[in-house]
Amino acid sequence: MASKPGAAKGGALLIASLTLAMATGATGTYSYATLSPFLLPSLGMTPGGMGLLFGGLYTVAAASSGVIGRITDRVDPTLVVLVGSACSLVGTLLLAASFLIIGLAASALFAGLAMAASNPGSNGMIAHRIPPGSRAFATGIKQSGATGAGLYLAVVLPGLAVAVGWRWASLAA
Repeated sequence: MASKPGAAKGGALLIASLTLAMATGATGTYSYATLSPFLLPSLGMTPGGMGLLFGGLYTVAAASSGVIGRITDRVDPTLVVLVGSACSLVGTLLLAASFLIIGLAASALFAGLAMAASNPGSNGMIAHRIPPGSRAFATGIKQSGATGAGLYLAVVLPGLAVAVGWRWASLAA
């Protein structure tokens, strides 16, 4: 079955946008991991404290994923993706501005919410906007955004943190 000429282009733009949404949802986690060697001495944290921070981030993500998924069933999934992206932005700004553990904890809270929102929101958009027969492909491509973000941040952030400091590097994420 042939598709309309503009449908492929619109579908490609949607898939690219959802791939970026997945990258955005994963940014907080990968930023903490990549920048942890800089965060520990700068904020007087121990490796155990960093582990607790990660645990808190993943607890928020796991505990809120089902709720966010349920919300996604009831509202336009675009809204969920946008709110998740906003949470990622707030988490990143809090990370860069943190001088105390409480700031990092707040940043981890928002990063966990961003992580939890990215998958149900983007999957909902695929379910509503991508035709059957193309959804699995679209899902596979958009999932690569999370891994791509990890690769990008692992390659770019350490050198950037050395060059301009971890706070500016975290904003570059």
